[in-house]
Amino acid sequence: MPGIQLYSSSRLESLADRLAGIVGENPRPPLEEEIIVVEPIGMERWLSQRLSVRLGAWANCRYPFPNKMLEYLFETVLPGEKEDPLLGEKVLAWRLFSLLPDLARDKDFIELRNYLAGDDRQLKRFQLSRKLADTFFQYMTYRPAMVLEWETNKDTHWQARLWRRLLENTGGLHRARLLRLLCEKLEAPGLFSDFQLPPRINLFGISALPPMHLEALRAAAGHCDVNVFFLNPCREYWADVKNEWERMRLEGKDPGAELHVERGNVLLASLGKTGRDFLWMLLDRDADFEGLEDGGDDEGADGETLLRVIQNDILFMRDRGGDGDGSFSPAPAAPVEMTTGRLQKDDSLRVASCHSPMREVEALYDYLLGLFDNDPTLEPRDILIMTPDIETYAPLAQAVFGSPEELAAAIPYAVADRGPRGRSPLVRAFFQCLDCACGRFGAGQVMDLLLYPDIRRRFGLETADIDALGRRVAGAGIRWGIDGAHRQSMDLPAEKQNTWRAGIERLLLGYAMPADGLFMEILPFDEIEGSAARETGKLITFIETLGGLARELAHPRSPSGWELLLSGALDGLFAPDEASSREMNSLRDAVKRFAEEAALSGLDEPVEFDVARSWLLAELDVEKTAKNFLSGRVTVCAMRPMRSVPFRVLCLLGMNDGVFPRNPPAPGFDLMAAAPRRGERSVRDEDRFLFLETLISARDKLYISYLGQSIQDNSPLPPSPVVSELLDYCEHAFRVEGAVVKDLLFVEHPLQAFSPRYFTGERKLYSYSRRNHAAAGHPGANREKPPFIDGPLPPPALEEISLEMLAGFYRQPARVFLRERLGMRLDEARRALEEKEPFDIAGLDAYNFGNGLCRHLLEGRPPEEYAALLRGEGRFPHGVPGDTAFQRLLPGVRAFAERVARAVGGGPVEHIDLWVPAAGVYITGNLGVIVSRGQVIYDYGSGSAKRRISAWLRHLALNAAADAPCPRETVLICRDVAWRMGPLKEGNAVLGKLAALYLAAMEEPPPYFPESSLACAAALWQGKPVEAALREARLRWEGNRSSKGPRAEGDDPSNHQLTGGELSLDGRFVELAREIFFPMLDGQVEL
Repeated sequence: MPGIQLYSSSRLESLADRLAGIVGENPRPPLEEEIIVVEPIGMERWLSQRLSVRLGAWANCRYPFPNKMLEYLFETVLPGEKEDPLLGEKVLAWRLFSLLPDLARDKDFIELRNYLAGDDRQLKRFQLSRKLADTFFQYMTYRPAMVLEWETNKDTHWQARLWRRLLENTGGLHRARLLRLLCEKLEAPGLFSDFQLPPRINLFGISALPPMHLEALRAAAGHCDVNVFFLNPCREYWADVKNEWERMRLEGKDPGAELHVERGNVLLASLGKTGRDFLWMLLDRDADFEGLEDGGDDEGADGETLLRVIQNDILFMRDRGGDGDGSFSPAPAAPVEMTTGRLQKDDSLRVASCHSPMREVEALYDYLLGLFDNDPTLEPRDILIMTPDIETYAPLAQAVFGSPEELAAAIPYAVADRGPRGRSPLVRAFFQCLDCACGRFGAGQVMDLLLYPDIRRRFGLETADIDALGRRVAGAGIRWGIDGAHRQSMDLPAEKQNTWRAGIERLLLGYAMPADGLFMEILPFDEIEGSAARETGKLITFIETLGGLARELAHPRSPSGWELLLSGALDGLFAPDEASSREMNSLRDAVKRFAEEAALSGLDEPVEFDVARSWLLAELDVEKTAKNFLSGRVTVCAMRPMRSVPFRVLCLLGMNDGVFPRNPPAPGFDLMAAAPRRGERSVRDEDRFLFLETLISARDKLYISYLGQSIQDNSPLPPSPVVSELLDYCEHAFRVEGAVVKDLLFVEHPLQAFSPRYFTGERKLYSYSRRNHAAAGHPGANREKPPFIDGPLPPPALEEISLEMLAGFYRQPARVFLRERLGMRLDEARRALEEKEPFDIAGLDAYNFGNGLCRHLLEGRPPEEYAALLRGEGRFPHGVPGDTAFQRLLPGVRAFAERVARAVGGGPVEHIDLWVPAAGVYITGNLGVIVSRGQVIYDYGSGSAKRRISAWLRHLALNAAADAPCPRETVLICRDVAWRMGPLKEGNAVLGKLAALYLAAMEEPPPYFPESSLACAAALWQGKPVEAALREARLRWEGNRSSKGPRAEGDDPSNHQLTGGELSLDGRFVELAREIFFPMLDGQVEL
C-alpha cells in the first residue's frame, strides 16, 4: 500500500523546486485544481511566486489550511456524513453556557460549582464555557480515541460525564468519530470505491500536524499521492535527539538511560522539539524519506560567516565547544577561531538592546539604511521584519518608515497580519463607542470619538469644529456621566452637576438667554450663537445617540435582539466612505454570526452585553490578513509558527523575556496538559521551533532586537530565553583572542536617537538622520542653537494700541508676539478634557474663586449666592467637600474684600475714555476711577511682576489722560502686599517709551520676560552688582526645582518656543530691565 512521501531539506527553495518538478512532470488538466496544503498566511503567496518563476506560469491552485483539507476529505469520502453543528466548537460553547447553571447545582460537577461560586456574572460563565469547548475540541483533535472511549463506557470523570451530556439530543457525529469512519472507509479492502480523491495532495512548509490529520493523510495515501515537503533544519537523523530537560527527566527515571540518548547540536535539541516530534510521527507512519539539496558545507568554517557556521552546525547536527559528556552524540567540534576584525566585518548576526519599542524601530531603520548603503544588490523585497507583538510595533513602524526625513532615505514598506481593530479605524471606533457607552462617559473619551471621520460624517461635523466644541464642553463644566441616574447606576450619588445632561442644559439655555444669573438653578453658557449653535446642536445629537445606546446596552436581551441593536448602532453612529464600507460589512457579518451561532445552540435566555462584546472581540481578533505580505516592499508582520519563508535579511523586534516564546497557562482541568504526549500542541515549543526556522531561513543577515534597558532607571533587562541560548552557543562555538564573542555581537543603543554617540564613529552605532545630527551637535563644539526667527519682521501697520493689548504684552511678551505676528496659539492647543469632577478649591481655582467672590462681596451680595453660581457653572465641588472648601476659603477672601473696600471708600465711580498719543500711535481704552481716590486695582493673587507692570501701565495712562476727574493716584492691592503710586510729571514720556518698545518688539522680540527681568532690575535698583542681579534673573527663569516656589518662567510654553529654553543674559537684557522697571520701582511705594 502506498504511503506518505516525505521530502526534506533545510532550504525552502529546494522544497519548492522539487514540488515544481513534480507538478511539472505530471501536470493536472487545466480545469482541475492542484491542491497544496499550507498553514501560515502568506506562505501561499511566496510559493505561488516561486512556482510561477520555475514553471513560467502558475494558476488554478487551491491552498487550503490543514483543517480545511480534513473537511475536504470528510466531504469527499463520506458525502452522507456531516459533522453535527451542535458539536462544533463555537456552538458547543453556547450549549455549555446554557448548561452550566444546572451543572453547578449538580453534586457530580463540584469542580464547576467551585469555579463559578461567588460570581454570578454571565461573562465569567461564558469564559468558562468557551474554555471548556476549546478543551473538548482539542481532545477531539489530539486524543480522538479518548473521546470515543468516553462514549462507550461509564467513565466517572466529570469531563466524561459532561461530554456524554453534550451528546444528548444530537446526532453524535463529531470530528473524532468522522476520522474513524474516514480511515475505515479509506482502508477498506476492494478494487473500487464510491469516491474520487485528487491524484495528489501536497503539504508544503508545515512543521506540525495533529495525529488526527496524519492518520487521515496516511489513509488517503492509499488512493492518491500524498507529498509532504518538510523544512528540516538537520540533514542527519535527529528524531531521537533530546534537549537538556528531557535528558534530565530520563536520567531521573533510569540513571543509565542518558548514555544512549542523542543530544547533537544544542540549539537543535533545545529549539527543535516541535519539528522533531513531527518528523518522528511521519517516520512512524512509514513515510518514504527523500533528502533534498541543503546547500550546506561540512568541510569547515573557513570563509563562512558566523551565521552560516551556526546554520551548518545545525544542519550537520554538530555541536561546538561543549563538554563531551559521554552521551551517544558525537564529541563536540572545536570552536571556530576568529579574529576581532573578521567578526566585526562579518556582521551577519546582530543583537540590539534598546530602551523602548520606538527606539527599537528607529535603530532598525538606520540599520537597514546602512545595509542598502553598503550593498547595492539588496532590495526592499529581500527584507522581512517580524515581531511577536504586531499590534504594538505596527503603528511604530508606520510612524518611522512612513515619515522619512528625505525622500532618498525612504524605505518602501508594508504591514501585514494586523487584526481588524488594529488596521481599521472604523472597527476601532465602534468598540470605543461601546466602551464609552458602557463606561463613565468621560468628556475626553466622548470627544475623542469625533476624531474618527466616519462618525463626524454621520453627524455633519468637520475636523475644524472639534477644538471649538471641546472648549465649549470644558466651559460648560462637563466632566463625566450622562446624568445623575447614570452615575447612580454605578453605585455613586445621583449628582447631576458636571454630567453631560447638566452641560447640555447650560448650552441650550445659553442659546436662548444671556448668562446674567441662574435660571432654575442653571447658569446659561453664553458662547452659543451663529454657526456655533449649529455645531453644538450636532454635538448634542451625537451625545443623545450615544446616550441612547448606553441605556440599551444596560439591559440583557436575546442574541437576535443584540443583532438588531448593534446593527442599528452601526447605522446610527457611522457613515462609512468607500474605503471603510468593507470594514462596516465585516462588523455586520460578525454580529450576524453571533446571533446565528447562539440561535443554533438553542439558547433561550437573555445575555448581557459583556458576553456579546467578549464574543465579538474574540471573533474579530481571529480575522487576520496577509494582504501586504510579499508585496515587493519591506514586510512587517507577526511572528507566527511555520512562517519560514527565506529572506536575505531577517529582522526580529520585541524579542523580550516573558513575551517570546509564549507560554499561556493551561486550564487546571486540561487532561492533555496534565499528561502530555508526543505530537500534542505546545505553544511554547511551537515558538521555539519558529525561532529555529527563522535562524535557518536568514540567508545573509539576522538582526534581533529587544528591550534590554529599563526606560525608568537604565537597569539591564534580559532578552527572550531563545536569544540568550543563541548568544550562549556563539560564546562556546567561536573564539576570539582577547575578546568576549557576545560583546562583539551585541549593540547597546542609547536612550535618545540624538545621542552624540551615533555621530562619533562607533562602528555599530550610526544614524542617517540630519535632524538627530543637528540635535546632537558636534562633540566638543559649541552647541549654539539657531534663533527662533533669523531677522526682524515687517513693522505692524498700527494707528492705535489698546491699553489691554499693551498690558497683555508686558505681562506675557512671548505669547503676544507668537499670537499677533506668527498666528501661533500655544495656549489654545487642544488639551485633554478633564474627566474628574472637582473635589477641592485649590491652585488656580482658588485664585479665580477669590477674585470672583471678592467682586461679589464688594457688590453687597451674600457669598452663598456666588457658591450657587459656581455650582451652576460646574466649578464647585459636590456635596460636603464643596461646602468645606468654601468655608475654608471664605474668611481669607472676606478679609481681602474688606481691605479693598477700605481703599475704595464710598465715592462715586466714573470712567475715563483714553486717547493718548504715544510713539506715533494712540493709546486707547477705558479706566474706571473713584472720584475721591483715583484708581484702586485689586487682584486675589501674589504681587508678581505681571500684576505690578499691568497696574503700572494703567497708572501711566491715568497720568497721561487729558482730563481726569480724580487724583492721579493708583493703589494696587494683592493678597500678600499692596502698593501706592502717586502723581507723575513724566507719565506721558514713560508711557511713550513703553509703547515704542512694544512696536519694536512686534518686529523682533526683545530679551524681556517680566518675572526674570524684574528680578534683575530689583537687584540693580537695590545697588547690587550686575553679576548678582543676573543670578537673581536666572534663578527666576529656571526656578527652584527642590521647593514649591513660583513656577520657572522658562517653563512657559511660549517662552520656551521663543528661546529654546535658554535665557540670554546679555547687555541688552540688563538694559531693558532697567528701562522698563526702574521707573516703576521708583513710582511704586509698598504700603
